[in-house]
Amino acid sequence: MFCILLLHVVRDDVFCSVQFSYRSYIRPCVVYGGADIGGQIRDLARGCHLLVATPGRLVDMMERGRVGVENVR
Repeated sequence: MFCILLLHVVRDDVFCSVQFSYRSYIRPCVVYGGADIGGQIRDLARGCHLLVATPGRLVDMMERGRVGVENVR
């Protein structure tokens, strides 16, 4: 099970998500444009509890079938 958090993400938010989960059982995944998409896809394939994404990259991952929102309530 993982949760999608939709925000207007800036670079500082990316690092805050990693700090938020430090020394916890929460596994974050961060996806944003301008970074290697292959590495981001591999991170998503490993699974995550918290997904932090820019809107454009989130749509891209959804179109590729890597992220779904079927179970979001």
